[in-house]
Amino acid sequence: MAWKAQSSLGSASTPTKHRAFLFCTPTFKTEDDHEQSSLIAHYQSAPDADKLAAYAEIAGLAVRAAGGRVISRGIPLQTYENGIAQRVIVIEFDSIEAARQMHDSEDYQRALAALDGGAERDIRIVECL
Repeated sequence: MAWKAQSSLGSASTPTKHRAFLFCTPTFKTEDDHEQSSLIAHYQSAPDADKLAAYAEIAGLAVRAAGGRVISRGIPLQTYENGIAQRVIVIEFDSIEAARQMHDSEDYQRALAALDGGAERDIRIVECL
């Protein structure tokens, strides 16, 4: 499956202003003194569009329920230093624990079951600085 470049700000074929992210937004401590974090998903392949769509619908609900905010998604507009033009999703959470809890939640585990091998990717949680 070929990925179509898209983001929450428009598509590659639509002239639009793009904000750039280097995986994290500038960070501040939240009211309860926790550091914000980002969950970053790097896709290597997604051969099953139907499974990916089912996963995305369920995962989106789990992310929002945990307070996550998708701040960037799509094909990189530019890559450097052995960068690969593969789909990337960056989701911001109020804390590292919130990102972990979302990933380990029953709702997100249902999303993973729906994906069922429909994509190859790696997921990382990083602290925003």
